[in-house]
Amino acid sequence: MAWIGPPEPASWKLVLYILSIGMLGVGAGMLYTPIVVDRMQLAFPSDWP
Repeated sequence: MAWIGPPEPASWKLVLYILSIGMLGVGAGMLYTPIVVDRMQLAFPSDWP
């Protein structure tokens, strides 16, 4: 597959970029989970069998 456009970035820069996007997603999930659980009145995690 040919690369079209600017020069290809280094592998470590791609890994760092993907990890930072993933950590942003994990952080947003951690922030919004209590809000969603309270708003929907879910039985999580206190009523777990």
